[in-house]
Amino acid sequence: MKKEFLGIGLILASLNLGTLFAASNISIEQAKAIALKKVPGATITNIELDYENNKSIYDIDLVLNQYEYDLKLDATTGSGISVKKELRNDTARPQTANFITTKQAQAIALKKVPGATITKIELDSEAGRGIYDIELVLNQYEYDLKLDAKTGSGISIKKELRDGASNTTQLSKNYITKEQAKNAALGHIPGATVLKVELDKDDAVYELDLKKGNVKYDVVVSAITGKVLSSEIDD
Repeated sequence: MKKEFLGIGLILASLNLGTLFAASNISIEQAKAIALKKVPGATITNIELDYENNKSIYDIDLVLNQYEYDLKLDATTGSGISVKKELRNDTARPQTANFITTKQAQAIALKKVPGATITKIELDSEAGRGIYDIELVLNQYEYDLKLDAKTGSGISIKKELRDGASNTTQLSKNYITKEQAKNAALGHIPGATVLKVELDKDDAVYELDLKKGNVKYDVVVSAITGKVLSSEIDD
């Protein structure tokens, strides 16, 4: 359990994220709700989806008054595996009342990297400044984003090719076709006309321009899954 600073983290501790999530039947929000029922009135400071003894589990840290709790839940059923209660040693916690919430930080991160999946979000401190350290993945890339915890403004963002990711030439074998991308976009905006379709191989997405009546739309479709990642009105 972290004792130097209030950490609110979501860490997907598996190299194969898709397999880990497939094994989990309850969501993070459901796991939080179960934890708060077991420790009413507590505050969740950290939640991690982990893998132990061939089983997916949620490892959840909570604090309530002078006590801290370490709770483990079965990620498939939501049943409790273990809970530990200890007296807190660090009674002086940093003041976070003026910080944006975790959900607000998540929303900002997903606006900066549309279509990405957040794999970790943690409230940390650097040089006396509260920051959200957020890790995301999108296709073959991973992103490390830092946000000011008070204002939500971006401090830095790094984009790297994921370890073990194939190059775009190899990935292109699995791309959906332009027609499939068009159908996905038209399913999202029925009755529209597709004006333009372009494949962005760097991000493995199709970028489409559509028009319905007098309104134009910019739509982004994953070239891997065919899922609509974002849709915005073009001013």
